[in-house]
Amino acid sequence: MVLLSNDVQALTEFVETEQFLLWDELDRELKHRHRDTWSQYCDIAVCRIVSSLRFVNPTPNDRLPWRLLAGGIAHTIIQQAGATFEPVSEWEWTKLDERMGMYGGNHEYMLRLYEPTRNEIRRRFAQGRFTGEHCKW
Repeated sequence: MVLLSNDVQALTEFVETEQFLLWDELDRELKHRHRDTWSQYCDIAVCRIVSSLRFVNPTPNDRLPWRLLAGGIAHTIIQQAGATFEPVSEWEWTKLDERMGMYGGNHEYMLRLYEPTRNEIRRRFAQGRFTGEHCKW
């Protein structure tokens, strides 16, 4: 494979956009799975997110899908990948909970709801599912 451009800014923006879209894809997949915790497609999305974290910072909290942020899924993935993230302040949680409460949830509810999913993510990281040979296409 040959790098066709040395425009670092354009490459960075591309990877940041791709990571943002991957969070959205993971969110949609988890939404469609309802109470099931995981799927092969989730594995693929997380592999690609983890790969992108080698090149750019994590997507900012205010651009993450609410379900992944409030459920602790995004921060679990970022943390397990060895990257750092900006924690959400209590003031921000209050504002988010007010806005999202009308849709049937708040931060505490989402943390409880997605605890099995976070545990599955940790288990898969421990198995090396999101690094090495498992994530090569």
